[in-house]
Amino acid sequence: MLKIKNLHVHYGAIHALKGVNLEIQSGEIVTLIGSNGAGKTTLVRTISGLISPSEGTIEYSGKELTRQPTHRIVQLGVAQVPEGRMIFQNMTVEENLELGAYGWKDGMKEEMEKVFQLFPRLKERLKQNSGTLSGGEQQMLAIGRALMSRPTLLLLDEPSLGLAPNLVQQIIKTLIQINQQGTTIFLIEQDAFLALEIAHRAYVLETGNITLEGNAKELLKNPKIREAYLGEINP
Repeated sequence: MLKIKNLHVHYGAIHALKGVNLEIQSGEIVTLIGSNGAGKTTLVRTISGLISPSEGTIEYSGKELTRQPTHRIVQLGVAQVPEGRMIFQNMTVEENLELGAYGWKDGMKEEMEKVFQLFPRLKERLKQNSGTLSGGEQQMLAIGRALMSRPTLLLLDEPSLGLAPNLVQQIIKTLIQINQQGTTIFLIEQDAFLALEIAHRAYVLETGNITLEGNAKELLKNPKIREAYLGEINP
């Protein structure tokens, strides 16, 4: 479904991504783990068309994304839930969801009902100003807004950031449900244990380089991963 080849990204003199190669198959949950500054958000923003690579290609379902504008990438079926949620706080929940359906209007109510099935609380808050929602509710809204574009690939950048543990578990259960309903998921997550627990496959990004990849459950057992990302000290 998604194939990234030899992707390089520069911020001036800073070489943020250094020849990244990555693939995601239809129906998978694939996670990317790494420390702060490793380049995770840069990769997601490059896939979404918000950053232009200096070298390399991104293909999605056989179509070249590398030089496509962001709105076209969304139309092709790729939606991003950004780090920090980035909802429009001065607009209502309903207005935020409607913006997620930008570019099409047919079946909007039906699509919104699907979001409410996943997040019933959003229906209760439909006319409420989004800036007054709790952090967990705002994350639900950010995910719901992305789903309104009918994506086949959902990119999530740090969805657990700043949330209480019980809310994190609720969000994760919903992501599994979204995947089971047919949406492929690319999960960027600092909580390595959480990410590896639910993913099918995983990549490890360190200072712009993919250093490990493989079955998520096998990587969860890897001593280097457990020491670097789970805080375990090996004898």
